[in-house]
Amino acid sequence: MSDHTQEPSDRETGRMNAEQVHRLLTLSTIDDIQQFLSDVACDSGKWKWVPLGGRENNSGSINLAMDPGQALVERITNSMDAHIELEFELAGRPTGLDSPREAVQRLWNLESSRLTRESPSVARFIDEMAPRISVRVVGSMGRRQSSVMIRDSGIGQHPDDLPTTILGLQESNKADRRYLMGAFGQGGSSTFAYCPYSLVISRRHPLCLGSSKSDVIGWTVVRQFDEDAWKTFRYEYLVAHTGLIPRISPEVLDTLGTRFDNGTRIVHFAYDLGRINASWSRVGFRFFDNLLFDPVLPYRIEDHRVSPRFNRNLHGGRNRLEQVSIDRRPEAQTHEPDLSRWGAEGRVNIRYWVFRPGIVEGDDSESGASVRLGSYLDYDNSPLTIIFTLNGQRHHARGKSLVRDARLGALADYLLVHVDCDDLSLRLKKEIFTATRAGAMIGERREDLLINAVREALGDSWLKQKLEEILRRRETALATESTRRVNQMLNRLITVYRQGSSAGGRRGSQEGSGRDGRKRQTHDPPRSLEFADHRRLDLLAGEHKVVHLITDGPDNILSRQHRPGNLVFAIEGDNIARFAVDKDDMRNGRIPVRILVSSTATNGQGGRIIASLEVPPITLLTSMREIRVVPPPLPYVGTDPPTIFEFAKKTALTVEVGRRSVAEIHTNARNDLITRAVHPSHISGSSNVPGMFISVRGPRDGLAQLEINVSPSAQVGAEGGVTAKLALHDGTVFETSRAVSVIASKQHSVSTGSQPASLPAYQLKRVWQRLPEGNTDDITWDDVNNYSATRVGHYEPNGDELWLYVNMDETQFRAERIHWGRRFGESTSGRLTDRYVAYIAFHLFQLYDSAERAVSSVAQCAGDGNGNAEAGNQSPTYDPESVPVSEELRRVTATLIQTLRSEAELARLQDSGGETEDRLVPPPSSLA
Repeated sequence: MSDHTQEPSDRETGRMNAEQVHRLLTLSTIDDIQQFLSDVACDSGKWKWVPLGGRENNSGSINLAMDPGQALVERITNSMDAHIELEFELAGRPTGLDSPREAVQRLWNLESSRLTRESPSVARFIDEMAPRISVRVVGSMGRRQSSVMIRDSGIGQHPDDLPTTILGLQESNKADRRYLMGAFGQGGSSTFAYCPYSLVISRRHPLCLGSSKSDVIGWTVVRQFDEDAWKTFRYEYLVAHTGLIPRISPEVLDTLGTRFDNGTRIVHFAYDLGRINASWSRVGFRFFDNLLFDPVLPYRIEDHRVSPRFNRNLHGGRNRLEQVSIDRRPEAQTHEPDLSRWGAEGRVNIRYWVFRPGIVEGDDSESGASVRLGSYLDYDNSPLTIIFTLNGQRHHARGKSLVRDARLGALADYLLVHVDCDDLSLRLKKEIFTATRAGAMIGERREDLLINAVREALGDSWLKQKLEEILRRRETALATESTRRVNQMLNRLITVYRQGSSAGGRRGSQEGSGRDGRKRQTHDPPRSLEFADHRRLDLLAGEHKVVHLITDGPDNILSRQHRPGNLVFAIEGDNIARFAVDKDDMRNGRIPVRILVSSTATNGQGGRIIASLEVPPITLLTSMREIRVVPPPLPYVGTDPPTIFEFAKKTALTVEVGRRSVAEIHTNARNDLITRAVHPSHISGSSNVPGMFISVRGPRDGLAQLEINVSPSAQVGAEGGVTAKLALHDGTVFETSRAVSVIASKQHSVSTGSQPASLPAYQLKRVWQRLPEGNTDDITWDDVNNYSATRVGHYEPNGDELWLYVNMDETQFRAERIHWGRRFGESTSGRLTDRYVAYIAFHLFQLYDSAERAVSSVAQCAGDGNGNAEAGNQSPTYDPESVPVSEELRRVTATLIQTLRSEAELARLQDSGGETEDRLVPPPSSLA
């Protein structure tokens, strides 16, 4: 260091007194910086402003970022580069570091190349390293009322180098350094476009100064300058009158009792935060976690605008996903397509997660946020669920339309896809990604290459299995969540129809439907109120639950205009829950009550729920039920390494030709055995029977499954075995086998049967060939005579009641319903299905009503004088079994499906989040 050249004098660099230096290091608001500039400018001729990047017309280079939050991410990656470069210099400039991820792993001697907390050494590294790169927001929540401070303790810059580094534009400082993320010389300069002033302070690490520079701290202020004669802003920074960057001696700071070690601090005053202006505990962390989905270094975000202050160490959404507890973690798979088929070089790693349906999107608690898709997007309900990263930073994103194009529409709201492009060839990285990280280049060998890879990954059979699981859940929901909606639609249609019909000829006057088929006697005012279940109600903290009250009052007692009842709830004991009732939800005397337990409730708290129903003028009924908060069941943990891996049954397995069978394997392995980033294992299945193909699912909670698919061309009577192998990372192999034989496909006959009839005036029943799992409200074809896929529906009079059957497996409707499920989100598909069921049931009701009118007319014209028609004179036109009626129902179905398809097209464009698609929905015939 003795050969340092002499530093410029204070006169040349603009000297400040001690009080001004101290103020410089504590500036945090727009008023602070404006007052500071006013004070130091009192000595005229001491300072001047020069254009950023040395160019007068520089706004075009700075106003590139379309989002202020995305611009801040560039600052964070610059700080990461500063730390990598510091370690690189201190390590003696090692060779062979071809990527930032590789550089971090080698320079810090980490066990994993990813920031996974599964490795104890990496977990310690995250906690120690994150505070060295911090992004802090201060001020208030008003627009442009916040200032953002970015601080790192990396290599820093000497004042002489600031004009070509932090203050430069489109410089080539990092273009040949593969171990750094930056390459385009654009850096974080886009942040200057979102604030009127910025403060830059930097100090080079003393061991990295070289022999020609001394240890000083450089500082300057960048401003957004507006001249009336100019068309655009100009961005300028402050220098001494000689053109040199102002500087401060570390000894001056020592006398002030303050420190500024190596690294860089940048303060953006009155920064326009845009959509991340709200509390960072709700929006900031997920925004940064998405744009830095898999970063090479951890960092810290802080929000000092709220009380208490929010602080969080971040290491990327991908790694946050992998640290969710095993029992709640979304299931995941990895796919590495071969790019050579498209004439490309290198490879991409595609990992995708399927989140569980039913998670409440509004749940911002730690437990809820960890398992819902919205928490891993840049904002709630973002359509951009396919993320493309380079060096862990999001460079491009695509929406759910790609998932729907792959006919996985039901998965679109639950699927997150990460395309890691770190291992693409250097040439492809140059061709595909832009300097702004705002998207990929469109065209041959550019974005198309990545999209082809994603489409191939979306063809994974595992995703199709997940799709089928969600579709099965949706079918179950048809008989639970949508029952009320369908019945309400049907009731309205029939009520309007009856009001428009002439009086007479109708049997039965009661309207509506309900799950309880027993006739009940109603009283007004009611005489009884009780909980349907009197057992103690055990709930978890934060849990939602629906329980039922039963009364003998009329179903409109809570919603009617005259003497409506008032239902009130209280808890005798700990106040741990809230209650909600929809006044229109009461059916057959059953009132559903929604209970929400407070997320702050503790185990053991409880009391008695007291429900009171008051009906003017004097009726008051009460019922009580105990409630208690209980701890959640212990999650499955498993053993690592596992010691058990064997078929659940040892008997020979028979599989049918052309069908799929499942064999279960018991294991004590952890759920993340094959998906974890560190030391993953591998499970495979095989068979020596020709035409038999094996795939593996799990392990999950002590159970793995072999899915055995038998080709239609397989030989009946063939015998052999299936084998499953578990290979651990240390070379240990578990193997289990089971005998198997191929048998002919069985013909499943449909038996006849009947359903007891004691129902309201009309009762809607959905009929399935195979009842969806968990569905206990509907019936199967076995319960209805002569049903098949050609039947649209059926009505059956039962005394004064009427049964209305809708076939959920009718050929046209089933094909369209499956298409909706794969193409659209859950809400759209459910809405369309509900409308179909309600309108078909209404048409059946009309057919029945027309038949009754026809019979009545024949009886009057050709009866025996007593109003009785001759059997031979009754018209068969409206016989529900007749060919004309069946054909009419099929025509109605085709017309209704076409109408709903037009509505679905509009819904598809709305659900796509503005994405455009240039293909029409294919006709049902193409979906068979």
